Amino acid sequence: MDNIQPLLIAEVVEHEGRVGWKYESLELKEKHLKRKDDNSWRPAAIGKAEVAAIRLMMLNGGYLTSDDQVEEFLRNHHGTTFNEVIESLILTRLFISGEGYLKPININT
Repeated sequence: MDNIQPLLIAEVVEHEGRVGWKYESLELKEKHLKRKDDNSWRPAAIGKAEVAAIRLMMLNGGYLTSDDQVEEFLRNHHGTTFNEVIESLILTRLFISGEGYLKPININT
């Protein structure tokens, strides 16, 4: 479980003709933060086809597009399709798909 950081609230204030920020921190007690669905973090489980797709993405400047070669590679070496691999990677919530390509949500992914 991650350590909890206080919530910082900022408010615009005017004092003696000058405008600035007034900061206030809100630190909740641990008993108010407990939830029934409090699970420990685990990395997303992916298969060999997804790993291969990520490697292809790295070789292509961080993007993966569907073309005949990629489709054929995934079908022949991993028995899956480009769309199945994209769907699997999107379910990890680490990748997004748009305009015909797949890319990581974060550049550090």
